[in-house]
Amino acid sequence: MSSFDKDNSYKIDFFIDDTVYQSMVLYQGIEDIKIKDGKFRCMRIVPMMISGGIFNEDYPGTVWVSDDKNRIPILVEGKILVGKVKMELIGYENVLNTWDSRLK
Repeated sequence: MSSFDKDNSYKIDFFIDDTVYQSMVLYQGIEDIKIKDGKFRCMRIVPMMISGGIFNEDYPGTVWVSDDKNRIPILVEGKILVGKVKMELIGYENVLNTWDSRLK
């Protein structure tokens, strides 16, 4: 489903407080991720963050996004100054497209 080249970086635009910023993300391929809600085929993406503040590194974490038209974040893990954070999809509703990436 994804149309990215593995191990390449891509520019993305994002918004904070009505301002557009540009950053980079590294695309690291497709992985099957298991969370409490099931198993999903995901794109593994490593976003660039501004080091300093709560981040020690330019690429401190990983985001796994469903490899389908929904592009829903399934799992996020990252390192921060005081340890690690982990976020997992625990529910969803009104998904516009079929869950082509849902495996179980």
